[in-house]
Amino acid sequence: MKSLTRLAVAVLSLTAVLSFAGTAVANAKPPAPGSYTARTENGGKFKFKLSGRKVAGITGVVPAICLETTGSYQTRAGGELFNPPGSFGLDRTGKVKVLQPAAMNRGTKATKNYTVTMKPAGSKVKGKVKLSYSFLTPGYDIYHSYIWICSSSVKFTATKG
Repeated sequence: MKSLTRLAVAVLSLTAVLSFAGTAVANAKPPAPGSYTARTENGGKFKFKLSGRKVAGITGVVPAICLETTGSYQTRAGGELFNPPGSFGLDRTGKVKVLQPAAMNRGTKATKNYTVTMKPAGSKVKGKVKLSYSFLTPGYDIYHSYIWICSSSVKFTATKG
């Protein structure tokens, strides 16, 4: 009976510690407001503005790869424009879709799917951004077009300035 009571006390203590730790992380002070420059793990670069716990004005280039999926399986790789509209909260994952020009599609518009996850890391902001879209290119006749699927998923560290 005593061991059962000790176990219950230990479980309650651990639960209290974990809930406090979760609250402390969620309420952590965000980095200073201002303009930030992010460098991705694969050589991309983008900028954004931080105000309180909101990130807005994300713009830049991230590395991307495209695969043709209807038979030839050709690939394209390069830099893709990364410019999601709206704002995103720190410590949250935000998603948005928008029709924009796609560099890998020679500037023709495509519906881009953006996912943005950012977290404070002391005076820096760390996170992950994802981008995906697809487009069609004409084949040798109207019945033989090519479908391309493009994506980018990179981690980054952003510093003020």
